[in-house]
Amino acid sequence: MDYLERRLILGGAVDVTGGGIMETETWGFFSQADIALNDAWTLTLGGRYTIEDKEADIATLPFNACDITTGACSNFDFQDDADWESFTPKVGLQWAPDESSLYYVSYSKGFRSGGYNLRNTDPGVSPGPFDQEEQDTYEIGMKKDFFDGRLRVNAAAFYNEVDDLQREVITTGALGVVQIIKNTAEVTISGAELEMTALITENLSVQVFGGYVDGDYNKILFDLTGDSVVDDDDLGLDLPRQSPWEYGAGIIYDYSLGSLGMLTARASFAHRDRFAFNDSNTTFGPETDMVNASLAWQVNDELTISLYGKNLKDEVRIGGSAQLPFFPGATFSPIGGKGKIYGAEIQYNY
Repeated sequence: MDYLERRLILGGAVDVTGGGIMETETWGFFSQADIALNDAWTLTLGGRYTIEDKEADIATLPFNACDITTGACSNFDFQDDADWESFTPKVGLQWAPDESSLYYVSYSKGFRSGGYNLRNTDPGVSPGPFDQEEQDTYEIGMKKDFFDGRLRVNAAAFYNEVDDLQREVITTGALGVVQIIKNTAEVTISGAELEMTALITENLSVQVFGGYVDGDYNKILFDLTGDSVVDDDDLGLDLPRQSPWEYGAGIIYDYSLGSLGMLTARASFAHRDRFAFNDSNTTFGPETDMVNASLAWQVNDELTISLYGKNLKDEVRIGGSAQLPFFPGATFSPIGGKGKIYGAEIQYNY
């Protein structure tokens, strides 16, 4: 993988290019088996053994050792190689006492590869290697139909332990935004999800869903607040992108027009709690309540005419957050979605 990044600062007064080359070799050996213990119980056993080797040549951005036009670097100030081995097992047990019920419990382990930061913008910070992130996941759940399939319920609870959490910590420096990839913490994430779909009549169906997630730092390995110390202020931060509550509902109604086709009305509501956008918690995504609706006339198998409205409450969604260099404490957050939309659509299948 070759990566180059050019930065023009102060209207081009500063013009620097850096980047790097990383070669990766991966070997994986894996197997999984579903073992029917009897007609109702199934045992799942699996495992994967992985070997990874990576070599990196990196030209730190401020040294301006690369040419953006040719893609070549005249000098690499960092050269290194590292390898990792991992075994990731999976164990699961399913119980299906009848055709409309499934209960399960499982444990699995996964990892995110270690590596190097090819976007090295700070000569004082080593671009790597950062270690593998490892996660142990425990889950229990059920899928069941009631009332001859007119009500379907899916429910699950989970508990995750994450070691050597990989994060791209964003700070600022002389060349603007600085990206530092480090193993920053050990965390625990737990939660539960519920989804229900009900066929009220032959024409009317309703769906409701909800989920709760709780995540906490257990141990901090890197300064997240940017105050140059690792302390309780880092430990008390919210995990980025994690909303405690998400829930919503939807309704679909079909109405036959006889020889004129079928009308389908849909409406949905989805709520998401406020959440931190970055590791340092300097920017938060706002709480949102999204409302969508549509009315579709299926004239025949080929022609469908629709009217729709999206984000009818005109909610603001943020698509990201970046610290602004040269303006301490300031951040930039682009809009992550459109405002209120009304539209019409004609679809013809041929």
